[in-house]
Amino acid sequence: MTKQELMAELQDVRYYNTHREMFCKAENTGFKAKTLEKIGKYADLIINAPLRLQMVYHKIFTEGKTQADAAKELDISVSYTKSLIRKLYTYLLERINR
Repeated sequence: MTKQELMAELQDVRYYNTHREMFCKAENTGFKAKTLEKIGKYADLIINAPLRLQMVYHKIFTEGKTQADAAKELDISVSYTKSLIRKLYTYLLERINR
């Protein structure tokens, strides 16, 4: 998997999580089924990640926070949040491409 493919999948996960209520009303959509598979895949991968990466993943991709909002809630700088997101991508790519 490439970084661009990873980012696209994570954007689907984020979009689903931020619009979960809408998708629950539309039960039988192909997007929902495929995205739920992705959510499960990333949940399995992130569970063994370092805690800081787990926290950033949760804020950005589960709660749908912006980087600035995530930084504020985690009491870290936006630049450090960006650094953690880059590390998160690297971590996930290494696990996926094994």
